[in-house]
Amino acid sequence: MEHKTTLQKLGKITLLHKLYFNKAAENKDIYLGQLPIIHYIMSNDGCTQKDLVSFFKVSAPSIATSVKRLMKSGYVNRLTDESDSRVNRLHATKKAHDISTAMKKECEAIDEMAFRDFSDNELLEFERLINKILDSLNTEEFKTKNIHELISEEKKIHKKGGLG
Repeated sequence: MEHKTTLQKLGKITLLHKLYFNKAAENKDIYLGQLPIIHYIMSNDGCTQKDLVSFFKVSAPSIATSVKRLMKSGYVNRLTDESDSRVNRLHATKKAHDISTAMKKECEAIDEMAFRDFSDNELLEFERLINKILDSLNTEEFKTKNIHELISEEKKIHKKGGLG
């Protein structure tokens, strides 16, 4: 069996999942990259843009642009900290909570579509095999990094011209 073909199929699965998600989000005034930021703010009410930069491992200007768009769309409010006027705190709006709930349902529907023909045993075996691949690829360099840190690593390589 050729491993390249199998890995290409895994990549295609990821791409299809992303496309279905983007299609679901198309008419909801939300983008794929905005939801993790909304979820972080919802889970960390009153966080700062600096907190977002630290968690997502992206540049301050990138977070500033995202927050500005989320504010313009009505998903996030920025309020000055009562005890330190130099600090702005981020808060998710009701609209953010509503879109989070709606997109969670969309994701569940996409996942259901992806795994509808799997038995419980097949799902367990699939997860075991995926974990085996992850264990093989999680070398010392990457094993402690979360998904956001890995995305940041990929972007650094792209900037250097290392990936096509």
